[in-house]
Amino acid sequence: MLNPQPQSYAQLYAQLRTYDDDPQVIAILSAHPEIKHAYETLVYPKVKDKTVDYVITNYAKIFKRMRANAHVADQPIKKLMVPY
Repeated sequence: MLNPQPQSYAQLYAQLRTYDDDPQVIAILSAHPEIKHAYETLVYPKVKDKTVDYVITNYAKIFKRMRANAHVADQPIKKLMVPY
C-alpha cells in the first residue's frame, strides 16, 4: 500500500518504480484508473465473499497487466496490474 499518498504523478511513478524494481514484489495490484468503484464492479463479481488471501493468491485470474501506453512515464511499470 502506498503510504503516505503521493502528491503528483511523478511521485506515484517513483514509488511504483521502487516496487517494480524489487525482486520480492511479484505484482502491484491496483484499481483501474479509468473506472470509478473498480473493486465493486470488476473484482467483487469474480471473488464474491472470498478473503483477501484468496484474491492475492489468485491475482492472475482477477487482474491483468496494464498496457505499456497507459503509463505516465516513458518506462512502464511491468508489475502493475488492474482488474479485468
